Amino acid sequence: MPESPSDLEELRRRIDEIDNRLQDLLIERTGIVARVAEAKRSNGSVAAHQPSREAEIIRRLIARSRDFAPATLVRIWRELLSATVRQQGAIKSGLSWYFAAFNRNKRSLSLNLRSEEGKAVLARLIAESDVLVENYRPGVLAEMGFD
Repeated sequence: MPESPSDLEELRRRIDEIDNRLQDLLIERTGIVARVAEAKRSNGSVAAHQPSREAEIIRRLIARSRDFAPATLVRIWRELLSATVRQQGAIKSGLSWYFAAFNRNKRSLSLNLRSEEGKAVLARLIAESDVLVENYRPGVLAEMGFD
């Protein structure tokens, strides 16, 4: 039998209450993460970013879940974990936690494509690569001779 409008309103009210409790828990978690970050800053012997800790948290949550597919849990928790990582400020060499979290295990470099040397490096990389990801306006790389 379909839910009546009053039943739907009650269900929506309960969802709103759950959302509010979730947000309260996230705010509490954020406060604890701030304390962890401060402890890490004051104790130089602790690595500021520990990817193994993130993996440990996600594995534990997947193991206890009965209602979510693992891929869904990974997406949800990676987003939550990266949001708290971003709060921890800069790390060595001026890299932000945000950059470090999203570019972990990736190699990157910066080239001056206005110089001949930069263009030569890019040409060598393109010759050896399967994919080039860039964010210029359409046609800009072609104008530089990379088409």
